[in-house]
Amino acid sequence: MDLLAIAACVLEKERTELHVNIIAQRYLAANPSIEVTVEALSKKLSSALAANVKAKTSRFAKVQNKTGGLKRGIYRLKRATAPLFVSPTPDPVLTGDTGFIGKAGEYAVMSELLFRNFNVSLMTVDKGIDLVAANELGKYFHIQVKTANIKDGVYAFGVKRKAFEANNTSQTFYVFVMHGSNKNDFLIIPNSMLENCIAMDVIRGVDTFSLRVSYDGKSRKYLLNGKQDVTIHVNRFGQIN
Repeated sequence: MDLLAIAACVLEKERTELHVNIIAQRYLAANPSIEVTVEALSKKLSSALAANVKAKTSRFAKVQNKTGGLKRGIYRLKRATAPLFVSPTPDPVLTGDTGFIGKAGEYAVMSELLFRNFNVSLMTVDKGIDLVAANELGKYFHIQVKTANIKDGVYAFGVKRKAFEANNTSQTFYVFVMHGSNKNDFLIIPNSMLENCIAMDVIRGVDTFSLRVSYDGKSRKYLLNGKQDVTIHVNRFGQIN
């Protein structure tokens, strides 16, 4: 368990200073399959951060209180400084070919599942299921992957009604890959939640269900079709169990 990576991940997502207890709580809430208590993880994070923050190359910093002292157990990420030299090489243009984008998304999800000890297979013929994954207990899951680049602040996805109805089981999960210039974020939605959103008219469509995901910077929430808060389902692969 990379404690510093855990702290950096949570602080980067929350974009504010946090106490080690809160960091531990947020991380375990997003990864319920990890068998460790909040108290135990908090102590480990406290020790790791206290040692690391002393280094000049540390990504972390302590937080001052009103009297100039340091708040106990509270850390933040250091602000990134501008590089001395800017590379003259322009960033590659993102492809607009949906075939390349779709396949890249499938392999990105495969990679995330492999890191979590799933045995993953890519389906040769796409009939509504892109991946079949088995956990360490031998339980199988069917996964449909959809990938999109951001456009006008929105990631737009479509799920065909026939494919949804043909794979409407508790073992089915939908992973929507939100591809960014620096990293991917993954919205993982269980079949049951997608079914509920359709029933409640959060998601609509005739032959294809339309899903538009946006990020509200003020509330720090991911919204589905501008209505449903799906933040808790972002990057939470622990749901697949």
